[in-house]
Amino acid sequence: MTTIHRIACPIPYPLKTVNCYYLNDSCPTLIDSGVYTPESMACVADGIRQNGGSLETVQRVIVTHAHTDHAGLAGHLAEAFGAEVFIHRHDFPKFIGADAQYNRAYFQQFKGFLDFGGLPADQARAQTEAFEGRVAKLVAPLKAPQLLSGGETFTFDDFELRVVPTPGHSAGSVSLVNESDGTLFSGDFLLENITPNPVAEFCLPDELNSYRSLPAFAASLRWVLRQKIHQVLPGHGPAFFHAQKRAAAILDHFARRRKQLLRMMATGPAAPSGNGGVDLLALAQRMFPGLKAAAIFLGLSESFAYLQLLEAEFLVETWQEQGIGRYRLLDDPHP
Repeated sequence: MTTIHRIACPIPYPLKTVNCYYLNDSCPTLIDSGVYTPESMACVADGIRQNGGSLETVQRVIVTHAHTDHAGLAGHLAEAFGAEVFIHRHDFPKFIGADAQYNRAYFQQFKGFLDFGGLPADQARAQTEAFEGRVAKLVAPLKAPQLLSGGETFTFDDFELRVVPTPGHSAGSVSLVNESDGTLFSGDFLLENITPNPVAEFCLPDELNSYRSLPAFAASLRWVLRQKIHQVLPGHGPAFFHAQKRAAAILDHFARRRKQLLRMMATGPAAPSGNGGVDLLALAQRMFPGLKAAAIFLGLSESFAYLQLLEAEFLVETWQEQGIGRYRLLDDPHP
């Protein structure tokens, strides 16, 4: 008999904990892994042990997306205990391994996004160094995972879980659905009390050059509206039972924030009459006052996502000046 156990593991972020799900089964499986710290590993080990297993017997680790709090321990479980790790092919490039040249290029792309956003050079360097430090501390290198594309099925003793791509928060975000009883493991794609960021992707495979996080996120949420989801097991917080209502609320939030940004751009240098336009940082600081530290990247990400959407709708024009993106509202937009 397969049983599902939620393990809330400590993370060094404002949410405090992340959910790892241990599926006690003839093929013991962990969905998401927590960060690569002694505290997190002890928590995962203790949670599995309390529910009849051990780290050494975990055979599969399914990663919903490659952000540090969900994927950090996966590489260690593979290296130390032989667990097979599964992750979507669009998120695997976010893992840092032994290739020093790739590592340098990865963090340089992160810094390039901050530079494009208009962050002062000294702050961009400091943010990049802090990000590099977090990754080194919280993520074990992952060498050779099984790459998912979507549509795959994981078989357990009592049910099956189908892999559903749900991009938006991350390009390679996946959810796992039990279609027999309507259970959805949602990672960070669908949370009960938090609207996840549509995070900017600065390290994408070539085939994702046209990826836009906000339209992708909206399409994923519309998928939920068409499903019969009974129970959501999210990446943070307890289970909840109103998936469609929550998906609709996030879509409404996206629509309201889009209007907010249009109104904000209608005055000042981003207005149609403005000559110089406005950079991403200035808009992010207006949308999210008080941004500092790691939250700056998230603020830039979310602002960028909405500007990409408005550009695709021919409401905003964009150009670069000395490597910094500039934005200006076109004439007669219709919010």
